[in-house]
Amino acid sequence: GKFSSDSYKNASGLNGIGGSCVCLSSKEFQVRSIRNGVCASASFIKGELTFYTETPTAEKNGTEIRFTPDPEVFCNGEIGYSYERVCEDIKNISYLYSGITFAVTGKLIDGTESNVTYCAKNGITDFIKDNMTKPLHKHIITASAENESDSVEIAFQWGSRRETSFVFVNGLRCPEGGTPITGAKASITKTFNNLADAKFDGDKIREGLFFVVNCKVANPSFANQTKSKINNASLRTLASNAFNNALKEMKEEHPGDFDAIVELMKKLAINNQ
Repeated sequence: GKFSSDSYKNASGLNGIGGSCVCLSSKEFQVRSIRNGVCASASFIKGELTFYTETPTAEKNGTEIRFTPDPEVFCNGEIGYSYERVCEDIKNISYLYSGITFAVTGKLIDGTESNVTYCAKNGITDFIKDNMTKPLHKHIITASAENESDSVEIAFQWGSRRETSFVFVNGLRCPEGGTPITGAKASITKTFNNLADAKFDGDKIREGLFFVVNCKVANPSFANQTKSKINNASLRTLASNAFNNALKEMKEEHPGDFDAIVELMKKLAINNQ
């Protein structure tokens, strides 16, 4: 099933390298996987299998993993977790799967327990809403584009902060962006100027723009093992098409919003002369 196009149509990883590395670098590693009334349990110590069993169960399908980092592997520094970082990552993921509730439970060093839940009913639109400060126009603009195997969903709004972008590929954030950013920037500059009948500088157009690009890709090609940048050429075209459609929709359905940004661009152009 791992290499089935149906089962792993939009996966950020395929070969299990992440799970294998965690197991090998853990003092203890336990996994429970429940499927169709059967629970398979396995335990490892320093990467070596020590226990395996399959038993009937009435529990719902799901997977549970527990691990303890091996101090012999991580010998160059103190082993620790950032609860805030885990919460931030889970919160960002919740925006990509609208309506699904994610629960995070943290048992902190001082013995206290923290419970947080995240649920974005409106998907990446809520991402913009929750992060936007002083929006310069009322409506958050959304659009999407797809081909036979891949799809791109976008949302954006201009605000008072500097240009900020988030790119996600199959649920994984790519902090360095990649081809979706290239396509987005080119489209924003060209389409905005065509609609405004102007020649504004691309960097100035994107000043204050907050946008999210959520990609679902059948065969992702990442620039490196850390998957910080996506290289698929199709995403450049899809992101470009999505922003092209979104800006046209903005002018047609929310002309007041579009005109407000055009006036801002004119003021910036005058101030820079």
